Amino acid sequence: MNQSRQGNARFTLVGLSTLLLASSVLGVFFPAPRAVDAGAAITISKKTVSYTGADAPKPNPYKKVFTFGKNPTATTTISEDAGSGNKIEKIVFYKGTEAVKTINVNAQTYAGTETFNGDKIEVQSIDNGANGSWFAWNRTIKEGWKAGQSDNWAYVIPSTAAEPANEGPIVTDNPKWSDTYTTAPGKTVRLTVQYPISNAFKGVTEFKDVLFPLYMLDNRTSIVQERNKQLLKDGAKVVADYDQIVKNEKLGIQGKAALGQITLEKLLVGLQPGQTEVGPTRDLNYATIVFTQQHSDKGSYLYYVTKNSDGSMRPYDGNPKSAQIMAFYYAAYKFVAASVTYQYPDRYWVYKTGGETFGFCDTRTGRTIEGQDLSPMASAVIKADQRDREPFDVLQGIPTSESLYGNVLAKDYLHQFKFQEQKVTCIYDVPVTQKYLLKWDPGKTVANDPPPGSHTEADPQSAEDSVVYTIHTERYFTYWTVENLGIYAIDSAELNNYAFEGEQITIYPEGYVPPELIVEKNGGYTAPEVPKPFIAPSTITVTGGKTRPNPTNDVDTAQGYVEEKVGKIKGKNDKVVFKGQTLMDDREVEAQTPVPTPIPNGTPIGRDVLYSPNHMIPSSKTNRYAAPSMGTIAYYGLDANYEASDGDTYPIGGINSVTVHTPVVNYSSATDDQAHNQKTTPNASRAAFILDRPFTIRMPTSGQHANYPGYGNRDYQKYFRAKQVRFPFDTYTADRSTFYPAQTWIDIPVSRLDTTFFLPVWVDEGDYTVEFRNIAENAPDVQPGQPDANLDLTYHVASDTVGVEVIGRLYDFHLTDIVDYNWELVFRKQKGSPVHTGNTYWTGLSDLDGAPRGNASPFTLPILPGSNPLQGMKNVSVKTGYHVKFDLKTKGNMFGKTDGIRITPSFTFVSKDGKTKTPVDLYYHDDHRSFIQVGSEQDTAERYVILNERLRNVPEEELTDTARYKYDHDYTFAEVGGVSREMFVQDYIRRFTKLKTPVGGYDLLLLPEQVRTLIGPKTDLTASVDYSRANAAVQKWYGEYNLPVDPYVVAQGTNLAEYGRTHRGLTKRDPIFLRDGYIILNFNIESIRGGDLKRPHLQYMNAPLMNQWTLEGYKRSVKDSWGNWFNLRDGDIAFYNGDKSYKDDFQAQVPH
Repeated sequence: MNQSRQGNARFTLVGLSTLLLASSVLGVFFPAPRAVDAGAAITISKKTVSYTGADAPKPNPYKKVFTFGKNPTATTTISEDAGSGNKIEKIVFYKGTEAVKTINVNAQTYAGTETFNGDKIEVQSIDNGANGSWFAWNRTIKEGWKAGQSDNWAYVIPSTAAEPANEGPIVTDNPKWSDTYTTAPGKTVRLTVQYPISNAFKGVTEFKDVLFPLYMLDNRTSIVQERNKQLLKDGAKVVADYDQIVKNEKLGIQGKAALGQITLEKLLVGLQPGQTEVGPTRDLNYATIVFTQQHSDKGSYLYYVTKNSDGSMRPYDGNPKSAQIMAFYYAAYKFVAASVTYQYPDRYWVYKTGGETFGFCDTRTGRTIEGQDLSPMASAVIKADQRDREPFDVLQGIPTSESLYGNVLAKDYLHQFKFQEQKVTCIYDVPVTQKYLLKWDPGKTVANDPPPGSHTEADPQSAEDSVVYTIHTERYFTYWTVENLGIYAIDSAELNNYAFEGEQITIYPEGYVPPELIVEKNGGYTAPEVPKPFIAPSTITVTGGKTRPNPTNDVDTAQGYVEEKVGKIKGKNDKVVFKGQTLMDDREVEAQTPVPTPIPNGTPIGRDVLYSPNHMIPSSKTNRYAAPSMGTIAYYGLDANYEASDGDTYPIGGINSVTVHTPVVNYSSATDDQAHNQKTTPNASRAAFILDRPFTIRMPTSGQHANYPGYGNRDYQKYFRAKQVRFPFDTYTADRSTFYPAQTWIDIPVSRLDTTFFLPVWVDEGDYTVEFRNIAENAPDVQPGQPDANLDLTYHVASDTVGVEVIGRLYDFHLTDIVDYNWELVFRKQKGSPVHTGNTYWTGLSDLDGAPRGNASPFTLPILPGSNPLQGMKNVSVKTGYHVKFDLKTKGNMFGKTDGIRITPSFTFVSKDGKTKTPVDLYYHDDHRSFIQVGSEQDTAERYVILNERLRNVPEEELTDTARYKYDHDYTFAEVGGVSREMFVQDYIRRFTKLKTPVGGYDLLLLPEQVRTLIGPKTDLTASVDYSRANAAVQKWYGEYNLPVDPYVVAQGTNLAEYGRTHRGLTKRDPIFLRDGYIILNFNIESIRGGDLKRPHLQYMNAPLMNQWTLEGYKRSVKDSWGNWFNLRDGDIAFYNGDKSYKDDFQAQVPH
C-alpha cells in the first residue's frame, strides 16, 4: 500500500507540473484567458497601460490596439491588489500579442514603476506639394517686366533663361507711349516656397496602412535632419512634377511647369523660408523648397491686365496687342517628409489565484468581419418653388419675395461595424484514479503427504493497487461578438446660401423612419465543469504469473471516463437585429455559432424626405450674382449602437449657386394734352402739359426685363418698394390738396397705374424732363437707376424720363361793349352811366376747358340781329363806324415787355337771308383821299386804346397788381430812382394807363403790354411760391375795333381802280359795291412772345391740334331774329349792317 501511495503522489505531481506548464504556455499564446471554476481558479485581468509625463504615449486613434509616442522612452506606474485571501502570481506586459515583460509577484499586492524603451517605427508622408505654386510678372508700359511683390525670390545671375522674342512697337493712348517689348521676362529666379505637409504620415515597413498623428512623431531636429536630407546630391526626397496642373481659383487660371524649366536645390523639412536651422525641434506641418526657374517664353502663360466680366483673367494672344500684360509661371513638386515614432506595450495582464486549479479556458480572436459606409453620397439643389414647376432659373436670377426650396438626397443611413470571432479553448487536466486488483500465483512447495518429496501447489495471491491518470482533454468553441457597431440615421441637413433668411435653412426629415437596431451583448459560452478527481467506476483485474503484475496502462480507459464527464461547450453570439433582419443570431448552440451577416449599405432616400419648400427670400437681400451654396448633412447614432463614435456631419458638395436679382422696370409715360395744345408749331417729341390744367402720368409695373425664366415681359409690381416721379417744376395733386415744390421726389402708390397732377399756372413755359424711378423692394438705398429695367443686377432702381413741354393758354375772348346807341342799355345800367350791366358776349356757352360757363343766349358771338335782348331791338345789328370793346386772357409767360396779342381782321359779306356769302375787301374815304383799301399801303389809319378808360371798366385791383409787378420786375433802380413803390403804382394808374396806346389799324391789331393787366392767383399760395410770379402768370388783354365809318364793300380781289377806269369813275351806287347784307367781322387771334412776329406762340382757333374757339362752344350755324340761317367761320365776331353807319343816326349824341 505504501508503494501504491507513493506512486499516486508521483503521478499527481506530474499532473500538476503539466498543468502549470500548459498554463504558462497558454498565457502567452492565448492572451484572453478565462477562469473555469475547478478547485482553485486562476483569474486573469486585462488592462491598458497608461504612461506618465509630457508627450506620453497614447493609443493610436486609427489603430487603438497599438500605443505609440514621440519619445524613445516612456514610464508607467501600476498598482494592483488581488484582495484578501488571493495573490498575484505575475504581471505580463504585451505589445500587441507579444509578451515583452513578466513580473513575478507571488503576493497579494504589487506597486511599481516600469520604464520601457520604445521600438522605433520609421514613418513618412509622401506625395506632398501637388497643389504647387505660381509666380507672376507684370509688363508695364514704360518699365517693361516687373516681378510680383514677394520677399522669397531673387534673380540668378547670370541667367540661364532663353532670350524671349520681341513684340512691337506697341502704341498706347494713355499715357501716350510707343515701345517694343519682350514677350517674356527672360530671367532666372531663385524661389523659396513653403508648402504644407498635407498628407498623413504612415509606416514605412511596418504599419503601412496606419495613420500617425503629428503628436506621435519624433520632431527633434537631429531626427528630422537625419531622415530628411536637404540637398539633392545627398538624397533629398523631392522631384519636380511637370504633369501637375496648378490652379489659381481666384483668378480662374491654371497651368503647369515646362519640362526642364525647374532646377531643385534644397528641401528643408520643418523650416520656413529664411528660418535658421538652429533649434531643438522642427515643425512637421510644412517644408520649404528652394529651386530656380527659367522665366522665358517656355512655360509662360500670358493674360491681359483687363479681366473678363466674371473676374477671370483673359488669355493674351496678341490680338489686339497690349503693352500691359501679365505672365504666370507654375511649379509643382512631390516631396517626402520622414520621421520616427516609438511603439510601446499597450496592455498588461494580471494573473491572480486563490489555490490549486485543474483547468481553465482561453479565448483568442479569430476572423473579423468588419466594414463601414460613412459616405452619405449627399447631393443637394436650391431652386425656386415649386419643385418640378420652377418658374425661375436661380442660376440666372430669382427675385426677393419669391421662395426657394432645398432638396437633399443622401443615403438613408450610414454604418460602421466590427464583428469579432472568439475562439475558445477549454483545457482540462483531470486526475482519474484507476483501481487494480492484482492477481498472481507464485505457487508453494508442499511436502508430499505422505512424504517424501514435495510438490508445488497453487498459492493464489492478490493485492489492490491504484494508478492516478492525469487526463488532458480540450473543448473547442467559436462564437461572434460585436466589437463595435454604429448605425447612423439622418438627423438633419443644413443648406447655406446668401438668399436664405439668416443665410441658412435646416431641413428635418419627413416621412422618414430611422432604421431599427437591436443589439444585445449577451454572447458568450458556458464551459463544462471541471470534474473533481474521481475513481474509475470499475476495478481492473490484472492477472499475473507467478509474480505480482504491475497495473496495466489504462490511460485510454481513463480518457474515456473523462470524456464522458466533460461535456461540450455551449454558447451563443451577441444579438444583432437590423431592420427586422437577424444579422447575428444569438441562439444557443454547441461547438460553433452561426457566422453573422455584414451590415448592408444604405440606399438613397426618396426625394421628399429632405425637402423643404417655401423659404422666401427676404426683401432685405440686395442683388447678388451667383451666391455660392454650401451644405452639410448630419447623422446621429442610434441608441442601440455599441462602442461606436457619435454621429457626424458631412459636407454636401456641388450645390448650385443662387443669383438674387429683384427686377423692376420703368416704362413710364405722360399724357400729351393735345386737346388743349394751342401751339402754332407743336413739338411732336414732347408731351404737352397745359398750365392750370391736370395732367396724368402713367407708371406701369409691367414691361420687358431680361429674357430669363420668370422674367421677360410681365408685371413686376410684387417686387416694387416704391414708385417715384420728380418734376422740375411745382405741381399739385389732382385735387390741389397737396403742393409739391419743384425737384421733389413724389411717392406714387405702387398699385396705381395712372396718377393725375395739376400744373400750377405760374410754372414757366418751356421744355422740361420729367424723371421717373421705380425702386426695387431690396434696394439698399435710393441709387442711380438703369434706364427701362435693372438688367444689370448692380442696379436696384429702374429709371425713365419723359420730355414734356409746358404750354400756356389763349382764351376767354368776349365783347364787353358796343358803342352803338341801340346797344347802350345792353351794357350800361342806364343811359349815360359808366356802370356795366355785366352782360358780355362770349364765344359760346362753354369756358376755356369746355365746361358750362353759365351764360345763356343771346350772349354769345357773333353779334347779329337777335343778339340784342332789349325790347324792340331784336332786329338790330351793329352800324359801321361804331367800335366794339373786347378783352381776352392768356396764361403762361406772356408778362414780358415784348409779349402781345396779334389780331388779324378779315371780312365777309353775307346777304340778309344768309344764302350768299363772299369774302370781301373794304374801302373807305378819309378827309383827303378816296377809296383807300383796308390793308393797303395807303391804309394808314391808326387805332389807339386807352387802358384805363371810363367805359372800359378795368378793375383798379388789376391795375394795382400790374403796376406793382412792373415796378418790381420791369424797371431797374436807376430807372425808378427815388420813386417809391406806392408812388409808382399811383402814377401808373392815374397817368400811364390813361395814355393812348397805338394798337394798329383796320387790317391788324397788335395789343402790347401797355393794354395788359396781370390777374393771376393771389390767395391759397404756399410759402415757397413767388407771389408776384403767380400773379403775373395770368394776363388780361384789352382791345377795341371798328369798321370804317362808311365802307365800300367789293368782292375780295376786285380791281377797283380798273373798274373805275373802265366805267368812267366810281360812285356809291355802282353795282360793283355789295349792298343789302351784312359785313361779318372775323378775328384771327394769336399770341406773340418776345416780339417774334414770324413765329406766333399760340393760336386761338387755327392751332394744328385744337381749336379753342370751338372748345368754348362756338356754333358754326346761327339763326337771326328773322329766322334766317347763317353759316359761320371760327373767329366771326359781329355782323355789321352793310347799309347803315353811325352817320345814319343823324346828329344823335352817343354818350359813350
